[in-house]
Amino acid sequence: MGIEYLDRYFHFDRSIIGDNPVFLEIGSYSGGNMKRLLRAFPDARIVIYEAGIDNFKSLEKSYIKLGSPANVSIHNKAVSDSVGEIKFFEYKDKSSSNSVFERHIKKKSLTVEREHVIASTNLQGILRDNNLEKIDVVFANAEGIEIMLLDEVSTNKEIRSRVSQLNLSMHERIVGKEAIENSLTNVSKFYSFKQGEGKWATHLFRRKDLIK
Repeated sequence: MGIEYLDRYFHFDRSIIGDNPVFLEIGSYSGGNMKRLLRAFPDARIVIYEAGIDNFKSLEKSYIKLGSPANVSIHNKAVSDSVGEIKFFEYKDKSSSNSVFERHIKKKSLTVEREHVIASTNLQGILRDNNLEKIDVVFANAEGIEIMLLDEVSTNKEIRSRVSQLNLSMHERIVGKEAIENSLTNVSKFYSFKQGEGKWATHLFRRKDLIK
């Protein structure tokens, strides 16, 4: 297994990345992984979704600073379990906590800066709108939507056949232990998974039929 880390969170199995790789990042913040991916895979297709208004501005600045590379596309949209619109919450002084979930209800230290309705899509919409035949790696640290991604690849055979691996941060405090456990049970039929090492480690899901 050729596990490779781009930073302390983002990792993937290089041995099952195909030709002309495609990377999808959900919740990019200011584009740090975009820069790292371009260094590691300069010819890869990189598709990024960032829902936060200020975060997207930071991402866009980074993208322009890199010369607006043609193999990178950035989108100011939320990702969820459906195509349409969704309510999105942005938090003051804590934009890494932005979410489609009302995190401030349970976490009193969070102060809502913006609550607004934003365009939303799912994996099926992302594949269609970006004319992608496949996605080699999905990386998401997006405050709860990981269960939506897992449920989509678990229930949609066509989408599953086009997504090789997912590297996801699991947010039990946001969506609940039961929801996480149910998603892991369902996806385990099709993907093997393992949690990375260290604090806030992410889970790597690899499609079983691709593992040698």
